[in-house]
Amino acid sequence: MEQKGIFVNKDFQPTILYAVFRKNWLWIPLSIGFFFFISIIYLRYTKPVYESVAIIQIGSKDQGKDVLGLENFNTKKGLSEAIELMRSEFLFRKAIRSLNMNISYFHKGQFLTEERYLQSTFIVTPYILKDSSLCEVPLFIKTAEKGYTINYEYNGKNIQLPFVSDSIIENRHFKIVIKILDENVFGEENKENSSYFTFNNLDALSKRLISNLSVSPLNPEAKTIQISYRSNNACLSRNISNAVYTTFFDYDDELEKQSSQNILNFIDEQLDSLENELKSSKESIQLFQRISNIQNPDKLESNLNERITELSSEVFNLELELQTLRHVEQKISANPNRLEIYQLIPELIGTSFESSLYQQIEELHRLLERREDLAFSMTQESAEYRNVSTKIQQRIHSIRQSISALKERIHSKIVVLNQKMRQFDAEAYLIPEKRMELARLQNIQDLNEKYYLLLMDKRSVYSISNAGFASKNIVLKTAESSVIPVFPNKKIIYGVAIFFGIFISFGIILIKYLMHNEINSLEDLKSILANVSILGTVPIHKVKSDYSKLVVAENPKSMLAEAFRGIRSNLNFIKPNARVYAVSSSISGEGKTFVCLNLAGILAMTGKKVVLIDLDLRKPKVHIGLEATNNIGMSTILSLQNTVAECIKKSNLANLDFIPAGPIPPNPSELILSDKMEVTLAELKELYDIIVIDNPPVGLVSDGIDLLSRADCPIYIFKANYSKRSFAHRVKELVEIQQIKGLGVILNALDHKRSGYGYGYGNYYEDETQLKWWQKIFKR
Repeated sequence: MEQKGIFVNKDFQPTILYAVFRKNWLWIPLSIGFFFFISIIYLRYTKPVYESVAIIQIGSKDQGKDVLGLENFNTKKGLSEAIELMRSEFLFRKAIRSLNMNISYFHKGQFLTEERYLQSTFIVTPYILKDSSLCEVPLFIKTAEKGYTINYEYNGKNIQLPFVSDSIIENRHFKIVIKILDENVFGEENKENSSYFTFNNLDALSKRLISNLSVSPLNPEAKTIQISYRSNNACLSRNISNAVYTTFFDYDDELEKQSSQNILNFIDEQLDSLENELKSSKESIQLFQRISNIQNPDKLESNLNERITELSSEVFNLELELQTLRHVEQKISANPNRLEIYQLIPELIGTSFESSLYQQIEELHRLLERREDLAFSMTQESAEYRNVSTKIQQRIHSIRQSISALKERIHSKIVVLNQKMRQFDAEAYLIPEKRMELARLQNIQDLNEKYYLLLMDKRSVYSISNAGFASKNIVLKTAESSVIPVFPNKKIIYGVAIFFGIFISFGIILIKYLMHNEINSLEDLKSILANVSILGTVPIHKVKSDYSKLVVAENPKSMLAEAFRGIRSNLNFIKPNARVYAVSSSISGEGKTFVCLNLAGILAMTGKKVVLIDLDLRKPKVHIGLEATNNIGMSTILSLQNTVAECIKKSNLANLDFIPAGPIPPNPSELILSDKMEVTLAELKELYDIIVIDNPPVGLVSDGIDLLSRADCPIYIFKANYSKRSFAHRVKELVEIQQIKGLGVILNALDHKRSGYGYGYGNYYEDETQLKWWQKIFKR
C-alpha cells in the first residue's frame, strides 16, 4: 500500500507477514526468556502461601424426641449463623488464644523473613511481660563468647542482655526463659542470618491473621462447612483451621449448656414466685369469704330466693287470712243472719285463727239457732228470748274483739315479713358484686395454678429433652499441613510467563507488520515505481565485512557477480552508449558504495577503462573498499589543490581506477555544484570509457541531484528490508519534478531465498557491521 508519510498495512499480505516474521522471530524466544526470568525471580523472592482445609458438618441429635416425641427447645443454629460465628473476630480470638501464640519466632534471611511457627531452633517461655509497648518489637538472639545475648531497641536505645540457655532472664521489661534446642544447628543457622522473636498482642494478632480465614458453605442441604486458612507457614495454616472448628464446637456446647441452665433457672424462679402467689390468692379468697359471709354465691342466691318466696307466700297467706277476717267481721253485725254465720264456718277451716274463732262462730251459730227456735215459742220480750239475744250480742262483741286482735296481729306479721323480704332483696342485690369479686379472686388463683402446672410440665419436658440432647457436629476432614503451596503456583506463573512472552512478541511482530514500511521484494518495488526502469537486484552477500568490497573481482563466478552482469546487460540495453553512471540513494546504509564498487568492477571486466569517483564528500567509503588512502581526492581537485592526474589511483582490478573523496571539506555542496566539477568530468571522459560516480544520498542533501541529471545513466539504490517505501516518493520527484531522464533502480541486498527465488547468499548489511549484536536485534 502506498501512502505518503506513514505506511500502514491494512490488507493482509502473507509475503510481508512472512518477511516481518523471519526478520523478528527472535523476539519470541527473547520475550519468553525475559518473562521466564522474571517469573523465576518472582518465585525465588515471593513467600509461598500454604492452605489447609477442614470440612465439618453441623447438626444435633435429640434423643428426648425419640423417647417422648418431644421437640427440643434448644434447636441448633442454622448454617448461616454457624458460618457467621466462625467468621467473627470473637471466635477467631478464642481460637488464637487456644494456640498459645504469645510468642512468634522468625528467621531473617538476606531478602525474606520466614516465620518459624513450631519450627524454631529455640523456645521462649514467657512468665511476665512488664512493658506492653515491647509487643511486636524484634528481640534478636545471637551467640556470644559465653552463652547468648538478646538484642533489641527500646525508646531508641539498643539494649543487649546476656543469658544462658534454659535459665530465667529478667529485667525491667520482661521475665522469660529461653531454651536453645540444638546449639550446633542454632549456631550454623545464625552465622549469616539472624533469628528473633516477638511478644504478641493477641487481639492485634487475631485482627491481623483473620483476613486469611475463609469459611464457606460446602453443601447447604447436608449442612457441611469448609474452613480454610492461608499462611506462609503450613503448620500455622493447619493449626488455625483446626482451632477454629474446635473452638466453635466447644463454644457451641458451652452456649447450649449455659442456655439450658438459664432456662431451667428461670423456670425454677417462676415456680417459686408462683407458689407464693398461689398461697396469697388462697388466703385472699378465704378472707373475702369470711368477711362477706359467702361461701357459694349460687347457693346463697338460691337460698335467698327460696326465703323470699317463702316470705312472699306467708305474706300472701296472711293477707288472705286478713281478708277472711274482714269478711267475717263484715258478716257479723248487730243482727247477724244465722245462715250467713253458718256459711262462715267453712271459711275458718285451715286458717291460723281457726282455733280461736271457730268455736266462737260455732257458738254464735247455736245461739242464733236457739233464738230462732225461741222466736217460734216465745215473744221477744220473754226473759229467755232476751237472755239468748244478750248472749248473742256478747258473743258478737267477743268475736269482734278477737277479729280486731287477729287483724292487728296479722298486720304486724305482714310488716315483719315485708321487712325480712326487703332485707333479703338487698342481700340478693349485693350477690352479683360479691360473686364478681370472688370470681376475680378465683380466676387469679386458677391462672396461677394453670401457669404453675404449665411450668412444672415444661420443666419436666425440658429436663428430659435437654438430658437427651447430644451434639451431632462431625469433623469430616481435619486440616493437614500442605507441602505444596497454593500461591505462587509455579505452573501458572510459568504458563503466564510463556503466555505474556508469546503475546508480547507476537504483538511486536504484529505492530511491525502493521507499521511495516520497508521494501522487501522486487514486486514491492515494481508496484510502487510502476513507471521507473528496474535494472535488477543484488543478492545479499554471505561474508560479513566492516566495509564495502569489490566482490565481483574476488568471486567472478558467484551469483553476486552474475547479478551485476545482469545489471550491466540491462544498462547496455537501456543506455548502450552511456559513459557516465551516477549512483545515489535516499540515505546512507542502502549499499550505494557497494553497488558502485561492484558495478565499476563488472564494467571494467569487459575490457573498458573505468574510473570510480567518490563524490560522497561527507561520508566517503570508496577508498576503504579499495584499501587506499584518502589524503587527496575529489575535494582537493574541486578546491584546486590537486589535479586529476595526481588523485587517480589504481585498483587491484585491471582497467579500474578510482579517485577517493579526499579530506572532508566544510562546503561539500558548493564544491560539487561548482564549474570545476564539470571540467573534471570532461577531463575524465577523455581518459576513461566509463565514469561511475558514487553520488551523495539525495534523500538527505540536494547537491547530488545535479550530477544525476547530467549523468548518462542515473541509478537509484534501494535496499531490501531496509529502505522505506516513502523513499520511492523521492524517485518520483526526481523523475517527475527534477525531470531526470532514464533513471534506473537497483534493489540491493535481496534475500532471494526469503523472497521465493531460491538463492541462498547469507547476509550483508553495510552499516550493520558497525553495530553490536544487541543493537542489531532491536534494530530488527
